[in-house]
Amino acid sequence: MLGTILSILFLLWFLTGFVMIYHNFPKINNIEKYRGLAQIDTILGNDMDSLIADLSSSGQRIESFLLKSSTKGGFQIEYKTEDNYFIVDGLGQFTNRQSFSNIQSYASKVNSFPVLKVDTLKKLDRWVPYDKHYADFPLYKFYFQDEDESELYVSSKTGEGIQYTNSDSRFWAWVGAIPHWLYIADLRHYTGLWKVIVIGLSGISSLVCVTGIIIAFRSFYKRYKRKKELKSPYKSIYKWHHILGFVFGAVIFTFAFSGMMSLQKVPQWIIKTHNPELVTNANQNPLVIPPDKYPLDYKDVLVAYNGKIQKLEWCMFGNIPYYKAVVNDSLFYLDATSSDDIKELYLSENDIRNKISKIHPDRVINIELMNDYDNYYIHKRHTYSLPVYKIIVDDSDESLYYIDPKTTETRYLNINMKVRKWTYQALHSFSVKYFLDRPILWNILMWVSMIGGTIVSITGVYLGFKFLKREIKRYKQYWNFLL
Repeated sequence: MLGTILSILFLLWFLTGFVMIYHNFPKINNIEKYRGLAQIDTILGNDMDSLIADLSSSGQRIESFLLKSSTKGGFQIEYKTEDNYFIVDGLGQFTNRQSFSNIQSYASKVNSFPVLKVDTLKKLDRWVPYDKHYADFPLYKFYFQDEDESELYVSSKTGEGIQYTNSDSRFWAWVGAIPHWLYIADLRHYTGLWKVIVIGLSGISSLVCVTGIIIAFRSFYKRYKRKKELKSPYKSIYKWHHILGFVFGAVIFTFAFSGMMSLQKVPQWIIKTHNPELVTNANQNPLVIPPDKYPLDYKDVLVAYNGKIQKLEWCMFGNIPYYKAVVNDSLFYLDATSSDDIKELYLSENDIRNKISKIHPDRVINIELMNDYDNYYIHKRHTYSLPVYKIIVDDSDESLYYIDPKTTETRYLNINMKVRKWTYQALHSFSVKYFLDRPILWNILMWVSMIGGTIVSITGVYLGFKFLKREIKRYKQYWNFLL
């Protein structure tokens, strides 16, 4: 019975896995997200300067600070302190949610087609299933009257899109990501329960795979020992299930086991993490310089781009100030360390060393500029930026950083996370540099493995139903005998 149920589950995972190779769950991209932002007026007046000065001198620890256009007051500042998120417009009005007029204006720029209706959402739904979006409630869902049946979700907190789908992306999700990841009904909204179910099913599937491999090997061994023949002792479809299960059993096990590891961390009793706080410290960059004290004045940036900036954010990397500017729907990183000229950011090795030395004082730090991917910094679609700084720290966690000098994007791994990379990504999608550098070989490996797993699953389902049919017939005979 258990084998029959798991064969159906395996068949579902393999068939949807073919789709997942090329189509993932819908996700809004930066071009779609930034398209709705209006351009900021280059002439903001003294109100903006005085507002920034007041906020800078308020004594609050400002963690993020950005400037956008507003339908009221011409501009608005959004900033986050340790405890709260605030929006203040050019009229000096404070709030923590965007006005609907701002959101409506944004949506009309993302998609120029007429809006059929707008829903106000106060709970997660099918296309916004993640806990992180609780902070964005209420959400506004716009349905557009275009041939793609586009739907846009806008956060009331930021006034920007958090999801954008159309009929095509929703179709591929229904036949791919949704059944593959068991995004069933509202189950995904209960993250803890969903994780327990997926981890449990994957773990049981892994154990059943191991049992099947042992039984398959034992059958071959007994046949060889008795008749000196390396042949399957079974016939018909049983024979094919036995042979293919033996050949592809290890692959099926790795898919099931790595599926479990996609949600399960490597236990601390196996690989201990000595400094877990480093995971968050790697990406913490508080504004140690007040917004009004940046060497490069924000007004000079607005003028330099001729009023084409749609969003301007004050940022830091260690002690290095820079701006993130959205210009014509594209994101630029601008060096703010000097008022002499406006140039794009590029971190030096010394900048990197200063930042990492504060996180790891008195540790040996090795830095190299890497122009090619390695096994811990690679994506199956090669979307990660190059060159990148690779930083190896001689500490108990074998800390490893990858920092993009153009964007400051930081990826941190400790030894526990490195092991998880091999038990999840390497096993589940063959995300290993050797294979990903050879896309034809990678596709062949994926397709052969998944076709083999699919056939084993189909034969398992068939044999399972034959077993159930026999059992039902036997119980009927037994019941009739009693009557």
